[in-house]
Amino acid sequence: MIQNKIWAVIQWILAAIVLLFAIVAFATSGGIISGLLFVLLAIVVSPLRKKIFSLLPANFQKKSIAIISGVVLAIASLFSFPSAETSQQSESLADEVQERSIPISEDVVETPTEQESNIKSLSFSNSNDIEVLEGKEVSSSYVKANVKDKDSFAESDVIFVSNDPQIATIEYKSTALTNYLYYTVTGVSAGETEIYAISKDGSIESEHKKVTVKVDEEKLAREKAEAEKAEAEKKAAEEAEKKAEEEKLAKERLKPKKNSQKKKLPKKPKLLKQQQQ
Repeated sequence: MIQNKIWAVIQWILAAIVLLFAIVAFATSGGIISGLLFVLLAIVVSPLRKKIFSLLPANFQKKSIAIISGVVLAIASLFSFPSAETSQQSESLADEVQERSIPISEDVVETPTEQESNIKSLSFSNSNDIEVLEGKEVSSSYVKANVKDKDSFAESDVIFVSNDPQIATIEYKSTALTNYLYYTVTGVSAGETEIYAISKDGSIESEHKKVTVKVDEEKLAREKAEAEKAEAEKKAAEEAEKKAEEEKLAKERLKPKKNSQKKKLPKKPKLLKQQQQ
């Protein structure tokens, strides 16, 4: 009983010594792995080993397994323990990096500012709403770009936008006097939408104009008339074909059969045939 207590005390002392190595390893640069291995080794050499190994399967509760585990952990801990030379190299490397780094003064750092737009404003030539027939286009208006420097302005600096391209589209057409941009509006399908112009950087936007696309009644009437005409022609052709077929069948019924047209002639007597010869 006394021997068991003495042996337990020795195990706790060994575990404490190993834990000291673990603390030194943790305190040393690059010694985290070594410190963890020392902690595991301290558990293996302490009396706590029995409780932990009891949780394992029966095959791993043997004394030989515990000894092998302790030896392996001891070797791995010692080999992974960071040396003084490694620590010095790490510190010198950190000092070198710090020396080479250039301190940045707050006075030197400047927040980049966004380039100011050359366009001051965009405006349509008139504020009237636009009406266009489906499938047609109108192109009598322009957008004026009020710019700071005409020499650096290009038509690509302005983008024409339609809120619903399925109803109407707007496209750039031509330029006059550098900053007068003419456009065309095309009706796609019946409905209402809005169009506007915006600078390429998105900072300047014109007013919105309402576009109403109406159905082309004349076009619909023409299409309806053409459809009705085609239907009537198709019906007339079908009736003519049907009539021709009926006439053909009627003629075939009235036509006599070939067998009925041929009459059987009486046979000449044999004696008469000889006389004739």
